[in-house]
Amino acid sequence: MKILIIPYNYPTKENPNRAIFIKEHKRMLESAGNTVDVLGVIPKTLSDVIKSKSIRFGCISQENWLVSIFAIKGLYKINRWLSFSIGRYLLKKYLEQHFDNWPAVIHVHNVTSANLALWCHKRYGIPYVITEHSSALWNYDAEKDKNKLIPLYLKSKANIAVSGNFALHLENKFKCDFKFLPNPVDTDFFSCLCQNNKKSMISLISVGNLTENKNHQLAIMGVSKLIQKGISVEYNVVGSGPELASLRRLVDELGLNSVVTFLGSKSRREVKALLCASDRFLLPSISETFGVVLIEAMACGLPVMALKNGGSESIITSANLGVLVAEQREFMEKLEVFCSSSYNSKDISSFANENFSFSAVYRQQLDIYL
Repeated sequence: MKILIIPYNYPTKENPNRAIFIKEHKRMLESAGNTVDVLGVIPKTLSDVIKSKSIRFGCISQENWLVSIFAIKGLYKINRWLSFSIGRYLLKKYLEQHFDNWPAVIHVHNVTSANLALWCHKRYGIPYVITEHSSALWNYDAEKDKNKLIPLYLKSKANIAVSGNFALHLENKFKCDFKFLPNPVDTDFFSCLCQNNKKSMISLISVGNLTENKNHQLAIMGVSKLIQKGISVEYNVVGSGPELASLRRLVDELGLNSVVTFLGSKSRREVKALLCASDRFLLPSISETFGVVLIEAMACGLPVMALKNGGSESIITSANLGVLVAEQREFMEKLEVFCSSSYNSKDISSFANENFSFSAVYRQQLDIYL
């Protein structure tokens, strides 16, 4: 089968981890023998240029039909019109060059990129499906904007949400059917059962952008309580973002400079090595549509702890996998129990592989395409 992916974002040389789950989706489809192309227009603002330290536009990855254009923050309508116009030009050229082998289906990641697929469906009859990842839709006012998004969902072959709670939320909000299908994770890559259970110090780790929503301060305060009780722990935080200075101040105020380490952004291979050297994984995020990092940690055999944030509930489905709590206060209270409890790393890794691996997700994905 030939599949065309239209993403809202995609990894680049400057940002190899950005929207990595879309590239993983492509790899999953290709590993099953499908031909997959990626086409689209990725807006790049001045802040993106500064963060990436790159002013390069045009082709932004090894994907021949994926380009980056300059976008002005705040001018949403202009940026959207420009992205659609360029995307339509690219799609016409793509179909002309592949006139004897059009894709059987277009897979759109996020409804914000679906206008192009709807245009193609009307003009050429190619069906499309939408996978929704955007946490912005948790609080989206569908009544004010129902004529913009709902038609895109109604015309699609299928609508997918990456967690069970998110699917129910979107169904209620947009009055359309949504199927739950998790993001695929390369569990083979993250497979490693190399924890050292004889360590005297418990090694905790979190991976995620340093933003308010990721809520790292909650885990830091929980670690402080563990130290106060005489429990020997270390806490490594992987990621970068605007909250770094604030988090550093909190660590300094709590006297945790020898306990908490901010490691900055890391490559996937480096993340894997850090996970394999850790004992427990913490995800204190307030809101998530899924939680790929939870699966990656579990594939490494790590027990995981998270807030009920919308996405984690579809992953931590058993006490044998870790701890899931409803409130932030409960997170700090249960952290000690989480650290002292025994878990079977092989069972945790097997659960991740059986439910979120390429092969496990592809079986469900194929049913949706067909």
